[in-house]
Amino acid sequence: MKRFLIYTSIFLSILILFGVMVAFVGRFDNVNAVYSDNGNIKRIKQKANFDSLDILFVGNSYCYSGINPAYFDSINIQTFNLGIPTAGPYIYELVVDDYLRDAKHLPENVFFLISPMTFSSKADNFPAYPIHRYLNQPISNEKLVLEYGIVDQYVNLSKKSFVKGIENLKSGIITTAAISPLENKGYSPSDVVVNDSIVKNSESLYLDLLKNKLNQDYVQHLMDLSDRLLAKGVKVTYFELPTYKLKNYFNPDYLEDYEGVIEAVLEKYGLVRISPNMSDLNYRNIDHLNANGATKCTLEMIRQLNLKKD
Repeated sequence: MKRFLIYTSIFLSILILFGVMVAFVGRFDNVNAVYSDNGNIKRIKQKANFDSLDILFVGNSYCYSGINPAYFDSINIQTFNLGIPTAGPYIYELVVDDYLRDAKHLPENVFFLISPMTFSSKADNFPAYPIHRYLNQPISNEKLVLEYGIVDQYVNLSKKSFVKGIENLKSGIITTAAISPLENKGYSPSDVVVNDSIVKNSESLYLDLLKNKLNQDYVQHLMDLSDRLLAKGVKVTYFELPTYKLKNYFNPDYLEDYEGVIEAVLEKYGLVRISPNMSDLNYRNIDHLNANGATKCTLEMIRQLNLKKD
C-alpha cells in the first residue's frame, strides 16, 4: 500500500509538472500575432484602427463573406466587418467587448448576424479558432473555460496553444517585420461558385447538425449582450443572410425554435432579413455567399435600411 501511494504521488507530481510546462509554453502562442498574415487574426488585431463607426458588423464567417463595407463607404456610412469563423454568442461577446475597450468613440450601431448555425453545436469552436488568445487584451485558456463553462474544450485548447508556443519559440519573437494591413475593412471575398461536387464533398461536415437542439442558453447570452450594449447607448440590430442549403441539415424542431428566436429579436431589437432573389451563382458552398452574393445582399441591406448618399 505504501509503495502504491509513493508511485501515485510521483505520477501526480509528474502530471502536474507536465501541465505547468504545457501552460507556460502555451503563453507564447500569441507573441507574433500583430505580424500575422492570417486574415482572422488581422481582423482582431487591427479592429481598433476602425473607429467612430456608424455600423459594426459582428458575426461568423457568413458575415465576412457576405457584407462588403465598400458599398457603405460609397454612401458615407462608416462600417467594419468583424466576422470571426464559427463565432457564436461567446465569441461575439469577446470581440465586441475587446473592440469597445479600445474605441475612442462607441459605434452608433452593432449589427449581430443571426442564423441557425449561431445557436448550434458548431458555434464558438475555440480549439479550431482560439480568438481569445489574439484579442488586444488576451484571455487565458483557463479563464475562458471557467467563464463559459466549456471545460471539455480545455485539453484541445491547451494542446493548440502549446504547439503554437513551440513554433513561436523556435522561430523567435518578431520585432522588426512590417505589419500587413487589413484589406476591405474585414470583408473577405470569394470568386468560387458552388456546384454539386462542392456540396457532395463537404456535406459530411453538416450531417451531425440534424441531431442538434437549439441552445437556448446561447440565445439568452446574446440577448444579455445586446441589452448591455443598449445600456451603453449603442443601438443593436440583428441581420440574417441567405445560405444555400444550410437549412436542409437542421431538423424541423430546431428550425421551428429558430423562428421563435427570430420573432423575439424582431420585436425587441429589430431585424434585417436579407432575402433577395438568389441563384447558385451567388454562393461558394453549402452556407456561404461568394462575392456576387455579397454584392447583392449588401445592396439589399442598404435598400432595406433606406440609407442614402449624403
